[in-house]
Amino acid sequence: MDLPLDKPYNLMALFLAPRKSEETLQALRNALTGEKLDLGALLYTANLHMVTPLWYVRLRQDGLLPLLPEDLGEYLTALHQANCERNDDFRRELARFLSALKQVGIEALLLKGAATFCDDLYGDPGARMMGDLDILVPGARAEEARRILEQLGYEEVPDPAMAPEGLETDGRHHQLPRYRLPETPVAIEIHFKVSYAQAGRVLPVETAWSKAEPSSLGSTDTLIFEPTWRLLHNTAHALVPHCEYIRGMISLAQLAEFAAIADRFCGRIDWARWLESGRFQGLGGSFIAYLTLACRLMKLEGPSEISPGRLARLRCLRIADAGNRNARMNPSPSLPGLFHRLHYYARLPLWSWQNVAYAQGWQKVPLRLRYLLKKLLNAKTRSKIPF
Repeated sequence: MDLPLDKPYNLMALFLAPRKSEETLQALRNALTGEKLDLGALLYTANLHMVTPLWYVRLRQDGLLPLLPEDLGEYLTALHQANCERNDDFRRELARFLSALKQVGIEALLLKGAATFCDDLYGDPGARMMGDLDILVPGARAEEARRILEQLGYEEVPDPAMAPEGLETDGRHHQLPRYRLPETPVAIEIHFKVSYAQAGRVLPVETAWSKAEPSSLGSTDTLIFEPTWRLLHNTAHALVPHCEYIRGMISLAQLAEFAAIADRFCGRIDWARWLESGRFQGLGGSFIAYLTLACRLMKLEGPSEISPGRLARLRCLRIADAGNRNARMNPSPSLPGLFHRLHYYARLPLWSWQNVAYAQGWQKVPLRLRYLLKKLLNAKTRSKIPF
């Protein structure tokens, strides 16, 4: 059963699909011209998930822009143009940093949005919004890469949450503090591991370097992930670091990138390896739910070797309901809202144990228990559920 298109999260996901049949296009035409469409909620959802420029690109590609009200079309056009200019700054600074790294022999593996500059994943320079550029360098040379950033004029953005505390649980960290270039939108994060805590254990840094392939940004050689591992990184990053899966807050930007990678590189994805990597860290169910969500909301053609099953479909309903409730700026208290809160609190102890309270070895259990209690009693933890 398809998820209803009169809900903003569901409908926006379908707009962002990389490939659409004529039947899907007709369904979108009907939605845009129907009386039930809440354009305010749809635009709010696009802005909330940072996919407004990508929405514009898909509308243009699919010939749907003329169906929008004139003022909304003008707004989306202007926002897309502004994002093109913003991404030009990111691309230029990425090339400058890569060139500086190359001069001293530091390898760089581009992650997430930075990699899309190499292969034009979306077919448009302004489609993806960039919050920062994530770049993996060898751990032994991370401090040297930091000094290069400072020499290029970047300044550290202080973040107490990322400061090591001299404890075994510091192993969960994966990057240096963010650095920003003053008077520009550009920020760079230097990684010495691929991702945070459990997500980083899904794709260990040693594996990451072995699964990189050559690419280039202009005249500068660099590395990006092979498609299977790029998809794996996207999945783990979308589900784990900030409790996204257990909160039901799956980013449409992440889901759209998952669908775009899977569609572009469909012949090179090893789905069995992708799922095995998730299952190895106890994330098999959430991986299948994420894939099922992309198949149901974005009409992605799923791999024949992975069957979603009834439980995955129920998990999709939970995520879609959370996404649609979050599309309301002030959701009223309700039974579904209570269910989301109870689900979050029930799953939070295990997430905390595997992430903020993680350290290897049985001798670290007392330390982990102290961190677990600290996390569970934190007011910030309770504030992560908006309804």
